[in-house]
Amino acid sequence: MDCLVRDGYVPLGALYEPPFDQFHFEGPEELFGPAAERIFDFVEMANSLAMAPLPGASRRGVG
Repeated sequence: MDCLVRDGYVPLGALYEPPFDQFHFEGPEELFGPAAERIFDFVEMANSLAMAPLPGASRRGVG
């Protein structure tokens, strides 16, 4: 989950790359079956929250 720690979100494409592809070479759909769609939905929801501005945060640029 380096991308989560480093960037604050997980690109969906990362679920098809190391370390995730070590669990099943054909991706999350083959590993989790129909539940994979819920995993994608969760990652997309978490990503949208990670990108949302914090309440009360200033929108002014620095500089």
